[in-house]
Amino acid sequence: MLKAKISLCLNYFIIALLLNSVAVFVIQMANQFHASQGTISAFAPFKDFSVLVASFILASLIPKMGVKKTNMLGMICILIACIVMGTYPSIINSFVFFILLGISFSLIKVATYASVIHITKGRKEHTSFVSLLEGFFMLGILSMSWLFGVFEDFGKWTYVFWVLAILTIFATLLYMTVHIDEKHIDKELEQEEGEKAKRGVFKTLFSSWVVWFFIILSISDVFIETGLSIWLPTFNNHFLHINTAIAIELLSLFSASLALGRLFFAAILKYVKSVVVLVVCMLLALTVFVTSMFVIKSMPAIHVTLANWTQLPPIAFWLPLVGFFIAPIYPTFCSLLLTCFPSKKFQSPIASIIVIFSAIGGIAGAALLGYLFRILGPAKGIAIPAIPLFIMLLLTIPYFWVIKRKHAGSK
Repeated sequence: MLKAKISLCLNYFIIALLLNSVAVFVIQMANQFHASQGTISAFAPFKDFSVLVASFILASLIPKMGVKKTNMLGMICILIACIVMGTYPSIINSFVFFILLGISFSLIKVATYASVIHITKGRKEHTSFVSLLEGFFMLGILSMSWLFGVFEDFGKWTYVFWVLAILTIFATLLYMTVHIDEKHIDKELEQEEGEKAKRGVFKTLFSSWVVWFFIILSISDVFIETGLSIWLPTFNNHFLHINTAIAIELLSLFSASLALGRLFFAAILKYVKSVVVLVVCMLLALTVFVTSMFVIKSMPAIHVTLANWTQLPPIAFWLPLVGFFIAPIYPTFCSLLLTCFPSKKFQSPIASIIVIFSAIGGIAGAALLGYLFRILGPAKGIAIPAIPLFIMLLLTIPYFWVIKRKHAGSK
């Protein structure tokens, strides 16, 4: 099982690294490809749209293929995407690249989440490993900026795709050696008719309050993560007057906080009740937001550009720490939903629901927070994620209560 866990973490790391390279592409589309502002504006949200569309299209196909074939197909899509961009980087191929990544992410995330129940024992281990997976996802995002930065320094930023193509081949070969027993899933599905069975599975899921609670909670959480990851540099640049390079580099603090938080709580969740961890983390995250707002409101106006790390105000380092406290929320919610329907035939459909509504949350976070930034300004706009965080705090205990009733009813 250890090899299976390592393989899934590696696959997740690779797709995270590539999928979150949008900022790099945006810069290169302007500098190298000389794309128009309209093209660049259309490209920015393209990643989430490609994931959303791919998830809808593939939702009914993934259960037929099985989790192992699904994951393999996702890795092949990554390999093709890397070869395309490494061979002929262009505006058109940049869009093709993210179409392939959207397909691969939908395949890999659904297959990975559906695989976890096969390689873990009990709900606590399941929750812990999902948090670990999401921690590796954040490490991939964190590694992205530094890896692309190193190759950019050499003036050969597209060479990174060949390095990642080799890593993808290695990861695929490793995954091929992993054994996942799916025979009992096939037997469950054979007992029901094909299309009728699929409709029955989704009908069962969407008739449960657990799923609807999860949809609201997941959209809220992804709204916060995506919104801050996209608009935190704008706050640093426009309100704190930190120069562009450092404002972008400060984003790595938020990514690092998320990564460390998920790895840290992956261990904690083995021994402490999930509801306790989540409520405490949400309260601490809200504390970071509230104290940040007081600091921002009392700050004197900054009239010079801050171009040195020693000049930065404490708020520039304090606000990204919210990532550490919101880190365990998303993977824990996902794990709770997956283990709430322990039958293996539900795992792929639930993972599809997770991917679809996470993409919706990402689109909402990018678009709505951007609109509010323009209307309210960066000082007030950066506080908006506290609203969905408060909503999650209110719904978390009812969510656990509904889950407890679901488990009691299934006994």
